[in-house]
Amino acid sequence: MKNNDILEVMHTQPAMVMMNGNHVTEQLVADVISYLGGSPLVGDDARDDDALVSLASAVVINMGTITAAGHDRLIHLGQTAKKLGKPVVFDPVGAGASDLRRQQALTLVEKVQPTVIRGNLSEIAALLSGEASALGIDSTSAANAVETAKAYAKVSGAILVISGAKDVVTDGETVYEIDNGHPYLAVNVGMGDALDGILALGLAQGTTLEKVVQAASILPVAADMAVQNQAVEGPATFKNALMDQLANLSDGKLSKYANIKKS
Repeated sequence: MKNNDILEVMHTQPAMVMMNGNHVTEQLVADVISYLGGSPLVGDDARDDDALVSLASAVVINMGTITAAGHDRLIHLGQTAKKLGKPVVFDPVGAGASDLRRQQALTLVEKVQPTVIRGNLSEIAALLSGEASALGIDSTSAANAVETAKAYAKVSGAILVISGAKDVVTDGETVYEIDNGHPYLAVNVGMGDALDGILALGLAQGTTLEKVVQAASILPVAADMAVQNQAVEGPATFKNALMDQLANLSDGKLSKYANIKKS
């Protein structure tokens, strides 16, 4: 797949991404957005939300540290963004861990109708089946990922991205599998959230399935390059090497190393 200069556009036409909902990973996600040329917007005061959404090119809503009031706020943010024609990335963090989180995620999907939903297999399977699962929030199981992603894309009307050993991207009909990445992505907390930010940067350029696939390939390709080109001794040195590779990644390298299969 040709990447159509997605990275060059990220750096030469900076997009603002409003990110909300997971205080554990805010710094990481903000850094990744910045390294790729974007500008992160983070707000905790609901009175400021409408103004920030109006400035943003895309909005990320994340259930990582959700509260009752925070859930209502995320719905408002998502609905405001959609009314303004801004794409929304939704991350149903932990939807497979409890009935409360699953129901909050289902309500949010219904009321916001996100452009893209990104999660791991257990989270998306929980939304599809209506039952919570005990799998962890960073589960890397690939079993039934394609079928689950296709099914929930049709139910939700969103483009689905399931992160795992192979990342799956689908609109419910066409499926792309991205066979890049490294196991250290799974043990570094927040890498899925970082991908949310990258997807939002991609959506600022267009909301096609192909654009989402291009954006989704950036993090796993950079992970491959981090372990190939830098001295990585473990998860911590990997994280630093990954950040360097993201900052320096070119469209040429992305096209060369992205291993993407369409079906």
